[in-house]
Amino acid sequence: MTKVYRGLGLACTYPENWQLSEETVAEHADQSTVVGFNLQSPTSAFMSVYRYPQSVSPDEAIEEATKAIAADYEGIELASFAPERELLHDELAPSQPKSAPSQPKSNVPNASRGTDLNFYYLDLLITVRLISFQFSHYTFLVQFQAEDRDFTSMERVFQAMLITMIQSLQASPEGTIAESSSDPNDQELNPFAIDLSQFGAHDETSDDDLS
Repeated sequence: MTKVYRGLGLACTYPENWQLSEETVAEHADQSTVVGFNLQSPTSAFMSVYRYPQSVSPDEAIEEATKAIAADYEGIELASFAPERELLHDELAPSQPKSAPSQPKSNVPNASRGTDLNFYYLDLLITVRLISFQFSHYTFLVQFQAEDRDFTSMERVFQAMLITMIQSLQASPEGTIAESSSDPNDQELNPFAIDLSQFGAHDETSDDDLS
């Protein structure tokens, strides 16, 4: 089974045995705004999503996240990639005829950037994948992170969750979804072709099995 998180103007399908938490900032003494959410697997893997104003470019979002990670860890290796080609294929590509002007539509991503980071923490090799893209009036930053062996086995889950986000944005004519808090009982059929439930056995693997 899967669950669906709704917030930040999008929807994200994720495995039911992952833990959800939201990040907020206090705007007033009695009011806070959700700026991101985190999905934590039973093992080392997690996914974080943040939303910025459109004035923050994908390059800036990636660079800010990279600096934050570099401040805590040494010996980081970086490798950039094009998310729309290597991860999402046509999901991030603007759907326009070849003869159309190059300016993208308002409800398709018009800029994206991806960076992989690898570094050692204690005796473990950690892999971080940062993907940032612009959509409608916002810039989104997605961070996937796990111990390297866990990352390899969870990569298809990461990709599935990311594509459900992209599909939910594209399904909305204005690039927005009604803001609402997550409901732990909110379960739907997985709209993506990958069956996330098949990864439940791995998520329940003990730490000893990963060592």
